[in-house]
Amino acid sequence: MLRIPPRSRLGAGSPSWGLLWRGLPWWGLPLSAALASGCSSPRGPEIGEALCSNALDDDGDMLVDCADPACQLFSWCLVDPDAATPDAAAAPDTHLDAGDVGPRVCSDPLDLVIVLDVSSSMTDDVARLRDLAPALFEAATEASTAAQISLVVFVDDAQTVADCAPFSDGAALAAELDQWRVFTATNQSPVSHIPNVDCAENSLDAIAAAVSECSWRTGSRVILHITDDTFAERPTVLSGPFGPGILVASTYLEVSDALVHQRTHLVALAADGAGASCGGPMTSPDVGRGFHEPFGTDASLPERTGGEAYDLRAMRDGTFELVPALSAYLARTACAP
Repeated sequence: MLRIPPRSRLGAGSPSWGLLWRGLPWWGLPLSAALASGCSSPRGPEIGEALCSNALDDDGDMLVDCADPACQLFSWCLVDPDAATPDAAAAPDTHLDAGDVGPRVCSDPLDLVIVLDVSSSMTDDVARLRDLAPALFEAATEASTAAQISLVVFVDDAQTVADCAPFSDGAALAAELDQWRVFTATNQSPVSHIPNVDCAENSLDAIAAAVSECSWRTGSRVILHITDDTFAERPTVLSGPFGPGILVASTYLEVSDALVHQRTHLVALAADGAGASCGGPMTSPDVGRGFHEPFGTDASLPERTGGEAYDLRAMRDGTFELVPALSAYLARTACAP
């Protein structure tokens, strides 16, 4: 497995994210699209997604939705050109109810990068993710026929697995995750192999690595970030008191701005509230900040990027299922304007 040289060890040069310019979330801007309709004759042509999926003969030519040649450019009409017909009695099974857009096939690129905490407290979570890998892969490919899944792992430093190359299928993803499940028992960083001796993990540099080092295509971009603990900002040194330590290279706002600038949604599967013990009396007071809640005065990463926040502890106790929630989110995100 490719090991990328550490870029954030104390004393080594670390890239600054301060040069990334800040931008506004693209999903917060209103779309200026409107359909004009009139009451006079003759009626306009049956053109556009709304008119081609409302089960009405909008232009009065006795051809409804996909039966109208003007609607044949839409993917759901190409899947089944007879999906809509003016003769409901002749073909009752193909009639579209009002509001039903019919079968849609998205072929735009969808890149999903899993950014995974592989510290010792995450052993069972990595095992769960391994077991869910085929279903996760299926959810992504159902959202888009051009879906890809890659992996970044982190503790106090981060590694883009195989240079962030996409996995061929769910079985390959599961096999890779099982290796990282075994790795969690070492309780050390994946690049420098420095022992992990404090609570905070390096979520910020791991997300930054995913944004800057993965080969994102033009299309829908989603990071699934999974961790049970908090993070620290530059110039904090993680696991430093008992060894060389790892220098955090990023600040929260730099990472938030980078996600927005790269038009990447962040979905967080993270714990919330007070953290568990991470050695002796040490605990993290609030592991949900930045994921479930704002980070100081700054919006959480899911809120700012149009993502979502899921409760890791709910998945642990069986009251939350990741695949259905993520599948629904990816379906909404893929091929979105």
